[in-house]
Amino acid sequence: MSVIDVLVGMDGGSTSTKAIFADAVTGKLLDRIYVSSNGRPAEAGLKIFEIMMGSHPNWRVKRYWTTGSARGLLLETFGGDGAISEIVAQAKGVTAVLPGILMIFDLGGLDSKAILLDEHGRILAFAMNPICGAATGQAIDNQCHQANCTSLADFDQLALTSLNPADFNTRCSVMMVAGWIAHQARGVELPDRIKGFLIAIAKCFISNTVHKARLRIPSEVAFVGMPAGLIGLRDAMRIAAEDYCGNPVEIIVPEKPEKIYSVTAAYGAALLAGKDLLAKGGQTGFKGIGEIQLPEGVPDVCADCPNKCKLLHYHDSNGVLLYTHGRACNK
Repeated sequence: MSVIDVLVGMDGGSTSTKAIFADAVTGKLLDRIYVSSNGRPAEAGLKIFEIMMGSHPNWRVKRYWTTGSARGLLLETFGGDGAISEIVAQAKGVTAVLPGILMIFDLGGLDSKAILLDEHGRILAFAMNPICGAATGQAIDNQCHQANCTSLADFDQLALTSLNPADFNTRCSVMMVAGWIAHQARGVELPDRIKGFLIAIAKCFISNTVHKARLRIPSEVAFVGMPAGLIGLRDAMRIAAEDYCGNPVEIIVPEKPEKIYSVTAAYGAALLAGKDLLAKGGQTGFKGIGEIQLPEGVPDVCADCPNKCKLLHYHDSNGVLLYTHGRACNK
């Protein structure tokens, strides 16, 4: 069996870790994988390598780049060749599949962001969702459970049957949940509650990113992140964007190759890995999974606010902080 040199782009965060594997010679996407992090992205990264390299024993990592909030931790743990911010990685990955797109809406598990680009894919401005957790995938997951839906797919299908979406306060997740309970008490149908909730999520996202940074919404917007797979949420994003700017907006979710919308940041990191290989050649800094020693998190409690979040701090061998899990805000 001939050896295939591969590029790896990995996007690590608190809720999920994603990776793209591409042919180092042709750049062709070979496979993608998405696993839960459960607050331990290094362990998730190891699981990814064990699954993928175990399934493809002839693959040889030629370049490994990381992105996401845990990019430093992943690079320290596995060795590698570069780390890049998720903003840059998203821009690179999205514009590779949607050339000429001028804005990206990225809805992640615990954060979200809007990125404004020029016609060449260069970043002009961006805005992160601040401390509010309403405009995130986690908020949607939580409400799915509250609605007693067995899956997000069922939650989404119900939203598509709504005829009269309920009106929600879009300021924060607490008020949205309170609105859900109030609508339920008044007998509002479940599909109308779900569709109204998704519109509220979308409007909260617009308010916390686009509005606060005074960004202009163009006529076409790329929508990425795992929640972008929800058809009802795509329509909610369209409604929220058009309500904000007063003009028609097309929400474009990059489906190909292989539902790329869920792993565009990892794809961007893989593309940068390929560029790095062409520019420098030589050997990779990737250690190989047989030499991995998983880091131990140091427990802590944040005393900066009444939430008293339980944290895990991860440091490198010199004591430099690489990643913290457990914050309810973006400190």
